[in-house]
Amino acid sequence: MIRKVLCCIPLLFLSAISLFGQASASLNGRVTDPRGKPVAGAAVSVGNAAGGIPRGTVTNGEGLYNVPSLVPGSYNIKVTAQGFSNTETKGVELLTGSDLTVDIRVSLGTLQQSVSVNAQAALVESSQSTPGGAIRPSEVAELPILNRTMAAMIALIPGAREVAATVSSHGALSNWVSVGGGSGQNFQTLVDGTENREDQCGGIMISYNLDSVLEFKTLTHGAGAEYGRGTGQVLIATRSGTNAVHGTAFGYYRNQDLIRTDYFSDPAHGGLGKAPFQHQQFGGSVGGPIIRNKLFYFGSYEYIKQNYNVPRSGQQIGELNALATALPQYGIVTNGSVPQPSTDNTYIAKVNWQPNAAHNLFVRWSGEAGSIQNDYSGNTAILLNWEPYQDKDQQS
Repeated sequence: MIRKVLCCIPLLFLSAISLFGQASASLNGRVTDPRGKPVAGAAVSVGNAAGGIPRGTVTNGEGLYNVPSLVPGSYNIKVTAQGFSNTETKGVELLTGSDLTVDIRVSLGTLQQSVSVNAQAALVESSQSTPGGAIRPSEVAELPILNRTMAAMIALIPGAREVAATVSSHGALSNWVSVGGGSGQNFQTLVDGTENREDQCGGIMISYNLDSVLEFKTLTHGAGAEYGRGTGQVLIATRSGTNAVHGTAFGYYRNQDLIRTDYFSDPAHGGLGKAPFQHQQFGGSVGGPIIRNKLFYFGSYEYIKQNYNVPRSGQQIGELNALATALPQYGIVTNGSVPQPSTDNTYIAKVNWQPNAAHNLFVRWSGEAGSIQNDYSGNTAILLNWEPYQDKDQQS
């Protein structure tokens, strides 16, 4: 009886978990000889170029092979067949949710002879017809983004655009993105196959810094049922450790000297001059092997501190002056803008384990802690010298 109860406990936990399409990909194709005839019984080995145990399969009577449930990344495909030279196709890039077809033609020869081919980027994924777009790993690492936020990167994909949040429970970053014409609240975000949706106000629950993101992919409409609810879907894959130790470090700084004067802050339009502004953003990442080809680690951290001000118009400044003169006992502050200082911390720790060729497991711990003050206060807000901040939003 006790054994039956213990066996049922895991089922109770699983019953409360929402299952979605996993952040995996698959490879398929046909192996043919120089005359285009299918090669049956050829051994196909698919290995991640960054490290891990290769997956293997054998072509059927039509020369077809299929390797499912692969972690997104760059792969090398090696084909071995009796009477033919070993053929290796290198640098096949697999994106999240993709089902890529790679046909391979082998040459006559002996098993001691080898032919190496560098793969070309697939312009069209012929096995799927879901509209959308993707930001590849090289683009995540190299594209210049002013604010380096996850929402700004997603907005580079066709059919997606960043929109302003009308309500907020997200602290400093709201991360509202309109996908396929949506409002910015009703899209589904999956990170490594797990849900990352903020159910109270919509949008993204936890923001991930770009050094921890491998790639983005959007499905604007027509996605399969495995990707859950929403007018659009955003699939995100986080980075993992590899056989080589890699790390990054970055720091960014901007102030009011690097931005133009707002219309309302311009003295020519009744303003009090350029509002103060300061943006600091720094962090880094590190990843590598614990046991080569089997166990890997990765970690990343980012800190953002920003002093942003919402400018007031000349009329609003005049009204504040009148109130401050008429009601001096209240300590009304007359200034040209409403300060909205904010901070944001994002972090991730991830361990990948591949015990054998058929299984790949990972454990990821990630979080975000941020705050923003006066985010519900517009440029008409009245600030007092003894209580300069009217409200404070926090997320952790």
